[in-house]
Amino acid sequence: MRKQHINTLGKLPSGGEIDEGERRFRSLADAMPQIVWTAKPDGWLDYFNHRWVTYTGCTVERGLGWEWTRVLHPDDLQPTIDRWTCALESGEAYEIEYRFKRASDDVYRWHLARGLPLKDFNGHIVRWVGTCTDIEDQKQLQAVAERANLAKSDFLASMSHELRTPLNGILGYAQILLRDDRLGERQAAGLRVIQQSGEQLLTLINDVLDFAKIEAGKQELNLSDIALGKFLRIIAAIISVKAEQKGLTFVCDTPLDLPRGIRADEKRLRQALLNLLANAVKFTDRGQVSLHVRFSPPTRLRFEVQDTGIGIREDQFESIFQPFEQGGEAQRRLGGTGLGLAISQRFVRLMGGDIQLESQVGLGSTFWFELALPVVKAEMAAAPAEGSVIGYQGPRRKLLIVDDVAENRAVVIDMLSPLGFEMVEAAGGLEGLEKAEAMRPDLILMDIVMPEIGGLEVTRRLRQLPAQKDIPIIAISAGASDINRESSLAAGVNAFLPKPIDFGILLTQVAELLKLNWIYELPQEDLALEHEVPGLLLAPPALEMKILHRLAQEGNMRDIVQRASHLAELDERHRPFADQLRLLAKGYQSKAILSLVERHLEGGAAP
Repeated sequence: MRKQHINTLGKLPSGGEIDEGERRFRSLADAMPQIVWTAKPDGWLDYFNHRWVTYTGCTVERGLGWEWTRVLHPDDLQPTIDRWTCALESGEAYEIEYRFKRASDDVYRWHLARGLPLKDFNGHIVRWVGTCTDIEDQKQLQAVAERANLAKSDFLASMSHELRTPLNGILGYAQILLRDDRLGERQAAGLRVIQQSGEQLLTLINDVLDFAKIEAGKQELNLSDIALGKFLRIIAAIISVKAEQKGLTFVCDTPLDLPRGIRADEKRLRQALLNLLANAVKFTDRGQVSLHVRFSPPTRLRFEVQDTGIGIREDQFESIFQPFEQGGEAQRRLGGTGLGLAISQRFVRLMGGDIQLESQVGLGSTFWFELALPVVKAEMAAAPAEGSVIGYQGPRRKLLIVDDVAENRAVVIDMLSPLGFEMVEAAGGLEGLEKAEAMRPDLILMDIVMPEIGGLEVTRRLRQLPAQKDIPIIAISAGASDINRESSLAAGVNAFLPKPIDFGILLTQVAELLKLNWIYELPQEDLALEHEVPGLLLAPPALEMKILHRLAQEGNMRDIVQRASHLAELDERHRPFADQLRLLAKGYQSKAILSLVERHLEGGAAP
């Protein structure tokens, strides 16, 4: 029946067939700037307003029935008919965009068509009414905006690449040099400042890039199993340094009932917490900043950041979560991009939560959010040994480093050669191909962007050679986006590592691909525990032990270190106990401290 309608011209009803209500409707429709139409329940168009005539140059009669489809752009014809037919069958309102010609210039322009069914009291459709609105100008503006967004994305990607390359050298050598046992305390402190400053710059770069992705709607969750205890210790270690620099106390309150492992987006959860904590430190001049984590079985985790800072006015509660907004006095706004809270809120919402806020001016603020995060089995989330890697078991392995920047090659070589690897360099893609064929390496670390031939093309060629097709390849790129990762994996690499290179992640990937067992040098605090002989450590007086027990429960590492120094000065016999306590506190081993204190609590000496 509808196919017959397409080839049949309908007729406009004569004036005598139109009642007073219809006349009023048509008078109103003719005053509209849009094309207005009506159709019978079966979809047969029976009316167009005067705008149809002036816009298309067609008579009303020419548009009735299904003849209106003749003015559509050929590419839009079938999708429009399909959508209109679907609406007729479902009896539901619809929207669709299509192009048809304007009579004045014979040019196809985009229109937004809307159709609405009018139903009687029994729910039966008695008529369809709709509009067609010219949206060509909006489409043009949208295209301009999309081109601008693309240009912005290209600029940000280029900026990120250019900044990550020198940061790779700065942060890479900071990690390398900090592993040197011969460093003095002053040298080590200086290197930590370099590392923290580089990481802060990297965070600012990531904030800008992440917000650009959020605006483009390209953010997705990347779930993995997280060892929760270690995850929180790393965050605490970073923030405790910032807090100490301002003379603040940092407290990390992590109860013993926390699950060992959770499944979450580690990067985004870490960034949300670090942004909240860094903000708390920034706007607190005295007192403390604290992180409290609570677990409500089976899956609910609550993260709460408290400070004793300047507080936030209630009328700012919403604005501080807006991009580029910063609260507080002008002098405090100089650091950061003004994106931290906005990004944290977007990340938390992406994970299924929402950041809440309570604050009083002059007394401090509390930010918190809750997430439902699946608990994973302990063995899945078991953390690797935390001592320094000093070598590996088994025969010597040969690694090929392919990168056109000599400084980047030097960073990787100085990271891995002390562990016993044989390192070979290639200064470009073609040289990398030649050396891969000649030396048959056990593993290749491949830069992506290189002149002449890039790392992805080198990978594709290697995968076509029988002798090299199974060589493990780690792609190393200053482009850290998901697109870079996906394109690298699609080209045939086994793993992807963004610059600046994280030494721990590099070791993990190398071990997995070469199936290595690392040889560790235990950190000093673990050695202290390992060699502890019950009964040889003289516990401090009972009063001191009670104070230590309270500080251990609070997770107040700064005060524990100070208390340890006090104990050593109090009595030389307490120095071994104080030294062990100090080592654990500097390593942020909160559970080990609590265990040590509780083991000696009952046996404390009399005051």
